Amino acid sequence: MKFSAVLAVALLAALPAGAASLDGTHVHGLAWDPADPGRLLVATHHGLLALEDGELAAVSERRDDFMGFSVHPAGGGVFLASGHPEGGGNLGVIVSRDGGRTWEPLSPGADGPVDFHQMDVGKADPAIMVGVFGAIQASRNGGRTWAVTGRPPAPMIGLALSAIDSEKIYAATQAGLFESPDLGASWSKAGDTEAPVTMVTTTADGTVWAYDVQNGLTRKVPGANEFAAVGPTLADDAILHLAVKDGEMAAATYNGAMIRSTDGGRTWIPLLQ
Repeated sequence: MKFSAVLAVALLAALPAGAASLDGTHVHGLAWDPADPGRLLVATHHGLLALEDGELAAVSERRDDFMGFSVHPAGGGVFLASGHPEGGGNLGVIVSRDGGRTWEPLSPGADGPVDFHQMDVGKADPAIMVGVFGAIQASRNGGRTWAVTGRPPAPMIGLALSAIDSEKIYAATQAGLFESPDLGASWSKAGDTEAPVTMVTTTADGTVWAYDVQNGLTRKVPGANEFAAVGPTLADDAILHLAVKDGEMAAATYNGAMIRSTDGGRTWIPLLQ
């Protein structure tokens, strides 16, 4: 499987016809809704959706391209995103305070309006946010103002802030997994693979999850020195977005599938029929 520059900006192919509500669009982010743990939020090229009891429904009133979708760790129905408005251009950073139904501008970003294809809100310190718009940008005041803090270590696919160290970033790139202790000013390798790493995310307990095309889904728990393989690779596919909660995972893949695991990522079944 070739991971070209298209993958580096995390664009999925259109999903299969069987997933009626996702026809003609693609997924840019997944998250479990803090207000309803059984509800999976699906950020797409045409608005924010929710999957509940096997049914997809529109959440957002607007049908913009929601990229860099992030749920605020404090909950309260606060979500953040970037991307493109339906009519074209860049959104900058936008915020919803009513569970994703309505959205308003929060900041244009540095030298914006930006289009953060990758963005995250810190779990260790929610005032800190990071995004990628050519350079690495960071905010220390909840996304109201931004400054350039560094350059990507390699062509970026995904990024995540540590849930333990407020200024530590993990970067999933075409040249492997990297980490930065200083919001992108300096970088070092975070794993031993040179293969593309297509996804990285962190959970509140400090675990770092990453998918690389050589080893499949891997994780590093607090105190561990290395990433450990969780399950086999997805053959000619790869995970681009992952949502983790107790006992269950949901993922969106490069080839357009939505899948779920109830055994910690060792096996997967379709999420949509």
